[in-house]
Amino acid sequence: MHYMASPYRYLKFWLLPFIRSRIRVEGLDHLPADGRFVVTPNHRSWVDSALVAAALYNNIPKTLKFISQSNKYPYFGALAIHDYNRGEVLNVAHGYLTSGHPVVLFPEGNAHKDGTLRPGKTGAARLAIRANAPILPVAIIGSRGLAMWKSFLWFFAWWMPCRIIIGKPYHLEPLRDPNSKEELYARTEKIISTIHHLMSTS
Repeated sequence: MHYMASPYRYLKFWLLPFIRSRIRVEGLDHLPADGRFVVTPNHRSWVDSALVAAALYNNIPKTLKFISQSNKYPYFGALAIHDYNRGEVLNVAHGYLTSGHPVVLFPEGNAHKDGTLRPGKTGAARLAIRANAPILPVAIIGSRGLAMWKSFLWFFAWWMPCRIIIGKPYHLEPLRDPNSKEELYARTEKIISTIHHLMSTS
């Protein structure tokens, strides 16, 4: 039985349902039963974190945690990189992950507007392999606006649809050589290619 943990217990009555009404979510049946998984969405809009939270909040046992470039979103569970060093934020995320909180990490890094997938950064692969946690690929299709005000304009343009497609979870193969950057980038490329597959078959 799912329960709502802070901070979503405060937002579930108004903000998250309101955002949820703006999007169509597919693949909720792919969510793992427990919360130990790493969510890897593509990223092209300022509002993407809120869209992912709204898509998943009512179907997960504990709150989402987001690895973020900013600490402006604590109510969405942001773990701001600049509050730690880049290595330490993964340690903090690992602690949450092993205690049952899903962790969202945009493998491309910052949002970008051209709609294509950029080469991924290795944080999601490192976190998932270290915690032996599955990757949950997510495709966000239709979101717009790198700036906050542009995202708001898009959000209220209800005739412009937005879909959140959740793929099947999978485990990354452990690294044979823990120091191999080549192996780590190969695992990261699998994350990116899985998101691309979701986007291209939608």
